[in-house]
Amino acid sequence: MRTPRLTVVGAGSWGATIASLAARNGPVLLWARKPELAERITAAHENPDYLPEQPLHPDLRATSSLPDAAEQADVIVMAVPTHAFRQVLAELALHIRPWIPVVSVAKGFEEDTDKRMTEVIQEELPGHPAGVLSGPTLAKEVVEGLASAAVVAMPDLSVAQRLQSLLRTRRFRVYTATDVIGVDVGGAVKNVIAIAAGMADGLGTGDNTRALVISRGVSEMTRLGVAQGGRPATFAGLTGLGDAIATSISPLSRNRSLGVRIAQGRTVDEVTQGSRMVMEGVRASRAAYEIAQKCGVDVPIISEQPRAGLQAPHRPVSACAQAALAVEAGYLRLAYDYLGEAALMDLADVENNTRDGLHIASLAGSWIALVCGFGGVRWRADTLHFAPRLPGKLSRLAFSVHVRQRCLRVEITGGQASYTLTEGEPIQIQHYEEPVTVSRGTVQSRPLHPPPPRPEPTSPPGRRPQRPR
Repeated sequence: MRTPRLTVVGAGSWGATIASLAARNGPVLLWARKPELAERITAAHENPDYLPEQPLHPDLRATSSLPDAAEQADVIVMAVPTHAFRQVLAELALHIRPWIPVVSVAKGFEEDTDKRMTEVIQEELPGHPAGVLSGPTLAKEVVEGLASAAVVAMPDLSVAQRLQSLLRTRRFRVYTATDVIGVDVGGAVKNVIAIAAGMADGLGTGDNTRALVISRGVSEMTRLGVAQGGRPATFAGLTGLGDAIATSISPLSRNRSLGVRIAQGRTVDEVTQGSRMVMEGVRASRAAYEIAQKCGVDVPIISEQPRAGLQAPHRPVSACAQAALAVEAGYLRLAYDYLGEAALMDLADVENNTRDGLHIASLAGSWIALVCGFGGVRWRADTLHFAPRLPGKLSRLAFSVHVRQRCLRVEITGGQASYTLTEGEPIQIQHYEEPVTVSRGTVQSRPLHPPPPRPEPTSPPGRRPQRPR
């Protein structure tokens, strides 16, 4: 029996990786939009644009002719970004033979319609079995031969099993499933979770917060996927939890890196400008939020991201993060106004959406603005650091920090910060980089450092806090 011929449409990092892997099992043709890249892949077996210094399989061929790529295919793998997905499918429809399977490896939702990629396949190529390949698959690690795994989901299990044999290698294991919706949703929403985890990392909140974001994010992913028809067990596996962990912790993750930079004060446009790589979480954050609204699903982490500037150019960071960053920069009055926005999100119905329900993230955001902002709390080099500052409108701030079976009470007034240990063994902290040892029964007080004199910043239109002074 003849080995099915595979066509991979899209020569980005993941498309080229899938094509190189599958070339070990049979004939593969890779479609690249640029003729010079197609020639380079065929002649030199390399993809310098997306996988520099990574050799591709010597039997892999590439073309820039979409009709040629479609006409020879027994299976098509769609590896183009979500924003171009429908357009390329429409072009394929003119040349593709009937009934051949079409597998998406794009992880996201279609802009404007919020549809999953498998739904787009069904609309543009009716009658073709539509499936998805997804999992914790960072392209650089897979192409280097590090052990990885993914899931191929098709409505017909026998088709999934046939595709499994075309895609797997000794170090790239492929599992099969029939929950196409669940696998598709998991791959899209994990990018949203990764951005949130990156924002937490960028704020220096520590591993506990990262674990909180990932685990609660997967819970939101599960609720959202089940509401669309996915199966709960899918989201506990490779294409849900597994993919969310890899994308949320790896320095290779584009979406996590985006979140880190946003938390550090960069805008989405600044981060993505000039990059060949697509960060699908930007579009997916808005789509996931809108789908949750339509389905009546509670997704507080997902809901915060459109407010964090991922789809609204005038809101580069959420109010709580803006407050913390403003304190660190020395703009205490501005930080106080952002704290007001975070604290009054529901009480003052700042965004005119309290009718849809209360935002638990509003309370958490206020805590971040107070403790990480005006309290100046950071966790660096295994040590608690404090750089407290109070705006003129706050005369006192007090909170407790629990760390390693110790409870540290912190009280900040207009001129000093006092540290008291109420539980546990003595602890060494840093107060403005000065080592301070705090023991039970004693109070360690240190003066506050005034912020450097700076003119009041001017905010571009739409970036001012949504709470008047």
